[in-house]
Amino acid sequence: MNISTIPVDPIACDEVNGTLSLVLEKQGFNSAIGLQHAASIAFELHKHLFSLIKRDREIAFIFEVPDWQMSERFAAVWTFISAKRLGIGHAFGMIEEGHDPDLWPLMKVQPNPGAPANSNASLGEFRFHCDNAILPKRLRPEWISLACMNNEAEAATGIVSVEAISEALHPVYRQAVREDRFVCEAPPSFGAGFAKSEPRPIIFDTIDGVQAAFPTYRTSPADKADKVAADALRETERLANEMAQWVTLKPGQILIFSNESAMHARKPINGNRLLLRAYWRQDTRELDRQAGTAFAHLYSAKRALSATRGVK
Repeated sequence: MNISTIPVDPIACDEVNGTLSLVLEKQGFNSAIGLQHAASIAFELHKHLFSLIKRDREIAFIFEVPDWQMSERFAAVWTFISAKRLGIGHAFGMIEEGHDPDLWPLMKVQPNPGAPANSNASLGEFRFHCDNAILPKRLRPEWISLACMNNEAEAATGIVSVEAISEALHPVYRQAVREDRFVCEAPPSFGAGFAKSEPRPIIFDTIDGVQAAFPTYRTSPADKADKVAADALRETERLANEMAQWVTLKPGQILIFSNESAMHARKPINGNRLLLRAYWRQDTRELDRQAGTAFAHLYSAKRALSATRGVK
């Protein structure tokens, strides 16, 4: 698996940033919604400078922006522009994970010594997972974007193809991971009433290819005596670590990857690190219906899970 790197031409970057500097000073653009409108304006005015990216079966991309003035607002706008080039739909976030009203649906991801293990703010290793895996497919993120503002810690992000893992599994395990033999635990922020999912597969075949939906660190066999399921889970995580491509993001880079056809992880953090993260879906109507809040593009995972409990 190769992660495609897509540089932004410095001349194009200067032209877009010039437009953005003017637009973002206007009244009405000093808000999160304003940032998205600014991105749309800049993209439409300068789309002759950009090529649309054909995704085919690729699952991860890095956009390199040579100069966004190290501003969170510019990083957010360039994230929206990069997503438009990929055609990955609409950005959204989850209210349980906290949000900055000036940036949502983008969320600041930075280390916090008090954060629980295997969370985006934890200092230790963050094991392989798909985000919001306990939610039904129609409510989960299809893509995730990470815009790097600071990575002095040089903590690497790992991306691995689910299809490649599946092909490498022993046939017995390859079949086991596709059966209703596993339960996933919800993150603590979802509430204790939603501790575990119903028995489900963790890897499955779709018209879009082989996909996954589980966190390696909060998944277990539905039957504690099911040794094959336990071994399949361990082997899946081993292969993920063995086959992953690791990327150390630098300021000005925006990593966008599939949350369905890929799994991701992060090495331990020792130092400063700040990313801006957003979730993306082509269709957010079900999120509007099941998990709506008073904030545009910001949803409640707890409400979505409550409304759809028991639905795959």
